[in-house]
Amino acid sequence: MPAADGAMRLTVSPSLILIPDGLIPDEHGAYVPHPALRFAASRLRRAARQWAESSVLAPIEWYAALLGTGQGASRLLAAAMGEMVPLEARQCWLVSPFAGRLGRDTVHIMPDEAFAWDSTDAAWLAGLLQPLLSGDGLTLLSRDGCLLAVSGKPWDAWPVSFARVAGHVLPDRHPPGADGGRLMRLCAEMQMLLASRPSERRRAAGLPDVMGVWLWGPSELPAGPVTRPRLICDDALVRACTDDDAGTWPAAILRASQVEAQIETQSGHGRLPRYWLLGGDRHAVLLDTRSLPRFSRRPWRPRGPVAHEALVQRLNRICSPGVRAA
Repeated sequence: MPAADGAMRLTVSPSLILIPDGLIPDEHGAYVPHPALRFAASRLRRAARQWAESSVLAPIEWYAALLGTGQGASRLLAAAMGEMVPLEARQCWLVSPFAGRLGRDTVHIMPDEAFAWDSTDAAWLAGLLQPLLSGDGLTLLSRDGCLLAVSGKPWDAWPVSFARVAGHVLPDRHPPGADGGRLMRLCAEMQMLLASRPSERRRAAGLPDVMGVWLWGPSELPAGPVTRPRLICDDALVRACTDDDAGTWPAAILRASQVEAQIETQSGHGRLPRYWLLGGDRHAVLLDTRSLPRFSRRPWRPRGPVAHEALVQRLNRICSPGVRAA
């Protein structure tokens, strides 16, 4: 789902900043911070590092992990939609539209942050696709530009996160699960429908056609209320899921390109948060900038990485004590 133009602005100065695209590999097989973080490079280089096993995750997946709901990110949007979700629904999916470039045998998807999208686009897409989805028992809901598919009978299909698809080649293999082939067939049918009925509004605005949608993050519907505190974030999907009455976390989830401006906005004096979590492919690193300084200039290579679950537990401890009333 596309990122919002600006981050949510709160009065809480974050103690943890989580940057899903903050860690990138270099040509020597080590890692370096994203170039957009060079304004804090000396501070980050001296910070204590805790490496962890990880993978490329969307902001909504990191938010769900902080809440303790694991990879059930779609449950957060379902909780936010509330009574919009049919009573008979048992399973929910996140739905990410995309534009792309056709190759000879492939589809290369545009990076998520480069894909312009709004609530009018979402309403148009839901209306166009619903007759097709109804044949497979799915209902497509839209709110604030975000899309959720729900079904009364759960599907056994487990596609990868859209974070692993955006900016890359569209997978051409069935995802795991007995219904993996059925899901890919449905995605192909939606792609053909979109090719034959593009959005005239988007074309008039000079925006790329919607080439297809990616269904991902299947979860059971939440059985009860889900606490969804606010935090600083520049992702539209995360912002749509937060609850104004659930308090505020002293945390931020931001794209690397937005960090410097948001730190200046939130603190007023450019004060840096204590903890920085830089996410990447295969690994993530948690940096504590107030620990004893390091002076090594050796390349960043993962040393003794902990499991992803252990990393999430530490992030929970950092965030939870700081939840403040709304």
